[in-house]
Amino acid sequence: MNRYLKIFALIIIAVPLLFSGCDKAKDVTGVTIIPDICVLKVEETRELTAIVSPDDADDQSVRWAVNALHPIDTSKGVEVVTISETGKVKGISEGFARIVCITNNMFCEARALVMVGYSTAVKGLYTGSLSKNGKVVNNPFNIGIETLSEYEALFGLPSPIANGESCPVTVSRESDTIMYFEGENTINLQGVTTSVQVNGYVSLDGIGDFEITLNSDSVTKYTFFGTIIIGDKSRPF
Repeated sequence: MNRYLKIFALIIIAVPLLFSGCDKAKDVTGVTIIPDICVLKVEETRELTAIVSPDDADDQSVRWAVNALHPIDTSKGVEVVTISETGKVKGISEGFARIVCITNNMFCEARALVMVGYSTAVKGLYTGSLSKNGKVVNNPFNIGIETLSEYEALFGLPSPIANGESCPVTVSRESDTIMYFEGENTINLQGVTTSVQVNGYVSLDGIGDFEITLNSDSVTKYTFFGTIIIGDKSRPF
């Protein structure tokens, strides 16, 4: 009898060991998009990459979609970008769009912000009115700001001035509620070397007011007043 008990005990021990080497199915626990903020020119394309976690999950497939569109010129329709099944995004018209990537099990998703027609990879995006010599020329209008350091930033110049250009600006905080911007750059404007100056402020409640001055044969002044729609209002860039 003891002999049979020993054999039975060995079987009980051996069965789990026999199947312990079998791979268990690994479920997806998350997904991220690289880059999660990108800037495109109109007609430019870029590949977005989906990183599925864990990297040895059984199903690495994802689905791409455009989640929201915010065109600058609404009269031209609402298409700002297109996205392919493989994550290739193409800029169609100026504005910004939110891209969503969803894992095949539908449990995990990630979002990316795509800017079309901007000069810098923005950390803060303002929407408002752009005026030329006191007359509104574009409303609504978007301007982006990118952080370089605590005291430096890039100010995206409006497309009527220099699409694809930016102006390095210094940042100073003279109070607990307002940051001041000041910078100068040289741009090629219709074949003419032109200096451009940016002066303005950003308040910590998300309001920005900027004056952009062009110095060529004549002085042209653009002003932009807007409120932040992307970024942290407590630190607007």
